Amino acid sequence: MLRYFLSCTLSLLFILSLFNSKAIAQVTTFDVFINGTIIDRRSGDPLPGATVIVKETVNTEKPIGSSANEDGEFTLRFRSTLPINLEFSFLGYEKFSKEIFKAYNDDLKIELDRSLYVTDELVVTSQKMSEEELKSTITIDKVSAIQIREIASFDYLDLVGSMREVDVATQSLQFQGVNTRGFNSTENRRFLQLTDGTDIQAPGLSFPVGKILSVSELDVESIELIPGPSSTLYGANAFNGVLSVSSKDPFDYPGVSTLIKVGAHELESSGSSLLSFGGEGLIDASIRYAQPIGKKFGFKINGSILRAEDWKANDRSNIGTPPHYEDHPLNPGYNGVNVYGDEIENLLPLFLTQPRDDSPGGNDSDEEEFNPGDFQTVTRSGYAEQDLVDYNVYTTKVNAALYYRFTEDTQFKVSGTYGITDAIYTGDNRVKLDDFWMAQLMSEFTSDNFLLRGYTTQQFSGNSYDVGFLAINLNRNARSDSEWFRIYQNAFTLGSPIHGVPPGDHEAARELADGDRFEPGTPEFDQEVADIRNTIGYNNGAAFIDNSRLWHVDTQYKVPGEIFVNSKLEFGGNYRFYDIFSQGTIFADTAGNDITNYEIGLYGKVSSSFYDGKLSMDNAIRIGKNENFNAHISPQLSASFRTEKDQVFRLAFQHGFRYPGPREQFSNQNLGTSRLLGGLPEVTSPFDVQKNAFTTQALEKFNNAVLNDLRSTLSSPEKYNQQQAELRNLFILENGIVREDQLTSLKPEKVNNFEIGFKQLWGNKFYIDFNYYVSFYTDFIGVTRLVKTRTSPSVDLFTSASQANNSQEREILFIYSNSEKSIIAQGFSYDMEYTSPEGFTVGSNGGWAKLIKSSDDPIVPGFNTPPFRLNIWFGNREIVRDLGFKMTVRHRFPFKWESAFLDGHLGDYTSLDIQTTLRLPKMDSSVKMGMTNFGGFNYKTIYGGPSISSIVYMSFTYNNPFL
Repeated sequence: MLRYFLSCTLSLLFILSLFNSKAIAQVTTFDVFINGTIIDRRSGDPLPGATVIVKETVNTEKPIGSSANEDGEFTLRFRSTLPINLEFSFLGYEKFSKEIFKAYNDDLKIELDRSLYVTDELVVTSQKMSEEELKSTITIDKVSAIQIREIASFDYLDLVGSMREVDVATQSLQFQGVNTRGFNSTENRRFLQLTDGTDIQAPGLSFPVGKILSVSELDVESIELIPGPSSTLYGANAFNGVLSVSSKDPFDYPGVSTLIKVGAHELESSGSSLLSFGGEGLIDASIRYAQPIGKKFGFKINGSILRAEDWKANDRSNIGTPPHYEDHPLNPGYNGVNVYGDEIENLLPLFLTQPRDDSPGGNDSDEEEFNPGDFQTVTRSGYAEQDLVDYNVYTTKVNAALYYRFTEDTQFKVSGTYGITDAIYTGDNRVKLDDFWMAQLMSEFTSDNFLLRGYTTQQFSGNSYDVGFLAINLNRNARSDSEWFRIYQNAFTLGSPIHGVPPGDHEAARELADGDRFEPGTPEFDQEVADIRNTIGYNNGAAFIDNSRLWHVDTQYKVPGEIFVNSKLEFGGNYRFYDIFSQGTIFADTAGNDITNYEIGLYGKVSSSFYDGKLSMDNAIRIGKNENFNAHISPQLSASFRTEKDQVFRLAFQHGFRYPGPREQFSNQNLGTSRLLGGLPEVTSPFDVQKNAFTTQALEKFNNAVLNDLRSTLSSPEKYNQQQAELRNLFILENGIVREDQLTSLKPEKVNNFEIGFKQLWGNKFYIDFNYYVSFYTDFIGVTRLVKTRTSPSVDLFTSASQANNSQEREILFIYSNSEKSIIAQGFSYDMEYTSPEGFTVGSNGGWAKLIKSSDDPIVPGFNTPPFRLNIWFGNREIVRDLGFKMTVRHRFPFKWESAFLDGHLGDYTSLDIQTTLRLPKMDSSVKMGMTNFGGFNYKTIYGGPSISSIVYMSFTYNNPFL
């Protein structure tokens, strides 16, 4: 009922805005008079020379503005409609915006706050909430340059993790994925990240690669977060939300700035004093130089470099056959979380030919948990992650931009960004990015009502490799899987007197099978690792190629004036072209089979304002088309109503969609023990899976049922032979056979999102913002896991069953496909902050999220978000002269993590970040000292990912805008 009620209400508001606008308001202009004084908020002193400009004035061709006299007084006279937006600014102070609703305004009192750096002309807002934010019809959270400088975290992107509804998947010190509204992932293709309007995703991956194309901290002007679907205005990839970072231009932010951070993590004490602490070091250095040349031309250059020891993933917990022993030899089916190569397993008939010697000194050792004469899962011996990767990470970034201003509102810009990194991310396996680089070139023309932007993004995989397949092929180069399991089985069942191995001893059997193993730390191991890392393809190597590219063009036009009473129109479009290049290692782009793909979209938006600006409505629609999928329409209806007491109620509906990315469409990747396939029919049809394959879930249930029948227990004394047990349970496999109507096509993901919200501003000291949403998801894209045997199960199910567990007679296929069931999610979030007259700020945000209707469909991705999250912050920009501080507490409740890599439970954690900043105005500088995760325990944000510890750091910033 809620869905239909909200839909009807929003439709009614939309019709009202389109057809009844003339009855609501008339075009009226007024002779406006504004007089007032601009003063320093803290001292009360007048600010001579402070400026005031009128924003978005109609019926005028030139900007309207004035400056304060020696007493801080100003006067404006002009003709315009109401309401009016005024913007006040002064060098060394934060900008302030105020909305005027009356034509005659006498004796206004405007108070400006000093900036963190007296010499830095920051374009930020001193208000708790700007007029645009207050009237917004959707949930938007913004972060200013001042707030970025005050963060208690080591990196400014960590601040995003403290915003409401945000989940962060930390995979490396330089690789954090961002998401909102659930269904988080390490390869998050559902969340859009923009830098100055450009998508920073890697073309072949369809998600951003850490911070490689992000803006340097010195160059960030603002950050804007839109949680939830935003496909109508931002395109198909904005399925879960949008994070948009804006950089500074050289006209408003000239000069030279430098930032140097040094710190350490993985802290350990070697003595009783504070000076005895040590850890893994890190250094982060940035420089920015920007300068206008005359009034027309300007340029800026940014550079940054980070060197550090990475977070380590060292969880040895067993996810294989229980019991979960830490000591590998005690469990023949051990499969460690961050141990690789041990995922290769076999179900062995470990029947003893002689009884085990339980006498003192006999071979009873540690086998009480494992019954001899049993079918048991045995895994190969694996390698720990720390033996396979170099945890030294670096990221180097360079950015340059040229600007030409035709007028104050018309500008042409050309920019380029290059970044290269060593880092680790988590896909189907842990992947080491080695000399992975990306480059982005962009040109843009903007005016007050028109935008045209074009850019290209290129990626190069460098010497990157798959850590899991490095371990698998290390084992296979020492001894083949079939030979290793044969030696293990014979050693356990028969023993090997010549090698001193008694029968029934798992540890001794493993040691014998590992006789030719490459041991970490030896020259042979190092040479073999180097050879495998440099070999392309997963049959014998671990390296891959992904040098894909994309080109993108988008445009926007705002129709001048009003298309009808109090309503404005904007429209735009975009075109994107992918050129996939992997030489057949990831995609099906073998010789003579080049892969390209394009997307195109058009949108229109009507923004209306009624009742003297109190009622705002945004109604938009987009039509999108991908080369391989039908056109899709995405509407958005939203409205907000503002009362006289600065209370704002908002209501919104958004239909979001996401086209499958290149990997989900075109993959044809040999994974050694399996093959990953895109969901397009032209990719899957050669494998003929309909009625010729069954799901791995069915095989797993079948194997468990057969194993239970083979084992003699007190509750089931009868014992079956292998053939009888398989015949008894064939119906399980039969139920898992792929139907003729399955896996025949791939469709876009879809979501219908309804949202209501409320916000209120008290003076300029306290605000609060609430929102509730409910989302209906269909056609989620995930992976269907199949087993295709040499004999079709539709022809001879018994023979097919006997082949299913033999790697020589089967093929494992992972196929991107759509879920058959829908799910419903809901959530609530809040954001509030209070600033005292003394300058103390205390705030909090948090949220709750839950699935109303879940699904047992294995394709549906994990919700992967905590049921509750809480953030609290407290600080003062200037508690005493030139000295400020801030602290932030983040708490996350426990939840289950599900991914293609691993499923597991993530515990709750609390993290406290603290910092204190000393300003040095005479040196145009500041010094910051802080610690993240102060006094806390290590925690993880993804299962199987790195353990995040504390960072102690100190930074020095120099900022001189007058050079």
